[in-house]
Amino acid sequence: AARKALEVVDHVETVIAIEILAACQALDLHRPLKTTKPLEAVWELARTKVAPWDVDRMMSPDIEAVKEMVMSGAIWDCVTKFQ
Repeated sequence: AARKALEVVDHVETVIAIEILAACQALDLHRPLKTTKPLEAVWELARTKVAPWDVDRMMSPDIEAVKEMVMSGAIWDCVTKFQ
């Protein structure tokens, strides 16, 4: 049961990373419009490791880079300063 729970957590972290990347790409496509300060901060953080998708490329390195931010707590730290 514990191994299954760890697998579920890993999958959730991957899904969160994908959602963050999708949000960042959506923001890029809607520039110069701005969003909330917390989401802008997450965008800035994600863009330090992952470039916008303007050509086809493998997504797994980008997903892993943002997943590492999620797992390390960097995303959490980035948004909690706005509470």
